[in-house]
Amino acid sequence: MNKLGANLRRWVLGLALALLSCFGCRGTENQDSSVSSKEDSEKNKLVSFDDPEPLPFGIEVNRMLVKPGHIAEVQQNFKPGDKDLQGRIEGQTVTRTGAPLPVPGTRWSLNYTRDVSLPSNQAKRFDLRFFISPVYQQEDSAISNRPTLRTMIVDRSLGTPLTSPKLTPTTPLTANQFFLVVMADKVDEYQYLAKTDIINWNSVVTEPLPLAYQLVLCKRNDSNWMIPSSFFGWTSTAYVLWDDVDPTLLTTTQKQAMIDWLHWGGQLLISGPASWSRLRGSFLEEYLPVVSAESVAVDAPLVEKLNSNWALRIPKQGSFNSLTTTSIATESKDSTPRSDKPDETPESEPSQENPGLTISDDPSDINLLPIVPTEDSPLDT
Repeated sequence: MNKLGANLRRWVLGLALALLSCFGCRGTENQDSSVSSKEDSEKNKLVSFDDPEPLPFGIEVNRMLVKPGHIAEVQQNFKPGDKDLQGRIEGQTVTRTGAPLPVPGTRWSLNYTRDVSLPSNQAKRFDLRFFISPVYQQEDSAISNRPTLRTMIVDRSLGTPLTSPKLTPTTPLTANQFFLVVMADKVDEYQYLAKTDIINWNSVVTEPLPLAYQLVLCKRNDSNWMIPSSFFGWTSTAYVLWDDVDPTLLTTTQKQAMIDWLHWGGQLLISGPASWSRLRGSFLEEYLPVVSAESVAVDAPLVEKLNSNWALRIPKQGSFNSLTTTSIATESKDSTPRSDKPDETPESEPSQENPGLTISDDPSDINLLPIVPTEDSPLDT
């Protein structure tokens, strides 16, 4: 009897161990199957796309800055599943509640569409454009109705959505703000600009003011500069600072967009001697104000030549003095006090030396003049 009970206990214990080992194997199998099912669902997904990135795009950009009344150009990544897709990307500006924002003075909204071909399991980037209608500013609750970018992709033949729309909230610029874009191989060296009076007016005034410009330290995606490929994407930019950038890295559409922007008033600032040599023979060469020459040492005689082409207006005498410390000090020492009687000296007549300039008798009118050319002006040689 005791032997039978011992065998029974051993049998029950062995069964329990066998059941535990089976449950453990089943748990591992369940985990493996959940991972594989997740991978399968990603592969079976018709298409996925990332959040849009604003153009021009820079380092430390963590929000979608847009300017009301302008076109916002963005870049977005799309990747289909196991099937090739012939789709159409649709972009629209809406309120946070999903209502389309119309063009001012109309009932119609301005939408953007683009036909795309997406090979299976291959990601592609596309430039998209959104009109940022200022109508949202007329709403009672401006914050809740800030413009939102809505992106979706539909089947080109059927017109049915391939996935849910992606909504991207935006941060509108104030009326005075534009972008100041820095394009440089060593763009980190320009981070100090954010703390200067160029960008931050609060350093020179007591009342809090918005930034004068939004600084964008432009970056590249691989070898491609993340800048707009259409003129409309540049209208929110006031200045581009160009420092030693290879112009051949810009695409044909990016080059044409920048040229159009220059014709419409865009300001291009060239920095560094290497930039001039790189721009020779480029798409920007004919728009440059000067050409690169040899490097020279700036010594005292050269400074004197430069000063001879800048002048101070001297009251009563109608002559020009070079802007030097010696001439200003001598002028202040030898000058006589003004008489209370009106000056009866007639105004100087226009001549070659004084081409139509009116000389004021008030010493407070002393101010800098533009370059006064001379017959042997060193700036003309």
